[in-house]
Amino acid sequence: DNNSRIQEWSLHMLDSWGDGWNGASLDLHINGVLVIDNATVVTGYEETVYFEVEEGDVIDTYWTSGSYDSECSFGIYDATGALVTDSETAGTFELSLTVIPTPLLALAAVLDLTVPEGGSSGKAIIVQAIDDIPDLSKYGLGVANNGGGTDDQEFTFPQVTMSGGEILWIVRDEAAYENYFGSDIWSSINWTNGTSDISQNGDDAIELFFYSEVIDIFGDIDTDGTGQIWEYQDAWAVRDAQYRFPTTTFNVTEWEISEPNCSDGSTTNADATCPFP
Repeated sequence: DNNSRIQEWSLHMLDSWGDGWNGASLDLHINGVLVIDNATVVTGYEETVYFEVEEGDVIDTYWTSGSYDSECSFGIYDATGALVTDSETAGTFELSLTVIPTPLLALAAVLDLTVPEGGSSGKAIIVQAIDDIPDLSKYGLGVANNGGGTDDQEFTFPQVTMSGGEILWIVRDEAAYENYFGSDIWSSINWTNGTSDISQNGDDAIELFFYSEVIDIFGDIDTDGTGQIWEYQDAWAVRDAQYRFPTTTFNVTEWEISEPNCSDGSTTNADATCPFP
């Protein structure tokens, strides 16, 4: 049910000697309620326990010492498998944290096509949900123009749900895209109108926001993309499917970027020298 705000997190326990926690154990409470009782590594090097959280939940851990606590450590991981906190970094087994939802949306493609309608009609951004998203309006987009740094969030997504794996096109001119890609394009693709907020030229970086904080990026917000390896002027950039997860470190090798100006002179995607895949 993608209306659910529940996420599955995990408690991963380690023993450096490989003989278990030797009597040590951990209790995990959520909002003061015992959820995991006496979690331990009985034998061996590791053990993992899963639990469910919602936005705003308070997680507390309580430690019972064993014979060799120095061999013990644990980490708490979010729904994407990213480490949230761990006992070694914190320097204590007794932790307290408030759950901030895991961002579950990533940039998938950026388009600055030349279409017959001209102007800004060929601009679009595509995103993909990593997992079910109960409220897409927590996310937004920003266009960092001409290497001038962030312009902060300019576009806010509508208040709708997205299913894991689902793709959404944010387009400047849906009618122009119907003419360019074919009249049936929207029969199998979800889209929303991005209005004038989808304003990127092929030398502009794109930022994806979650709760007004940047979580994903294409390009370099402090560099004009003209002549850069990530330039997509009158062209497009598509992220390889295996790398579609949010990160604020841009890696151009994760993207397929067409030759700048390759859509010039085309009237449809099929007759472009670089058809959008």
